[in-house]
Amino acid sequence: MAGLKYISGIIVAGTYFAKTMRSLPTPVTVDPSDPTSVQNAVNSLISQCNANLAACESTDTATMGAVVVNLAGTYCQSSSADQTVCDQVNTTVNQVGGDPAAVGQAILCVMNHKTYNAGTGLCQ
Repeated sequence: MAGLKYISGIIVAGTYFAKTMRSLPTPVTVDPSDPTSVQNAVNSLISQCNANLAACESTDTATMGAVVVNLAGTYCQSSSADQTVCDQVNTTVNQVGGDPAAVGQAILCVMNHKTYNAGTGLCQ
């Protein structure tokens, strides 16, 4: 069951990324059949969001955060969980107290190897 929750969480995250990519000041396009295109698109998304986190904030940010909180409480509690992923997920959720909107913002920072500053709402 934890595996299915993980997969559904990845689908929600992918949907968030796709919607956000299209709405950025410099829209990002991606060819889902090309792994290099996907990686470049995600890197561009993260870079633009870190430069201007407000450009990536939407009601979907809280949805993404809720998925991460759910992963921490379900998938990351299973013995088959990827501990590298779960360490990042758990650290992020604990850092911001589990607030889905803040977790959604913080996870974008983590994905760009930065730290989320809960006081300023920015990546460092």
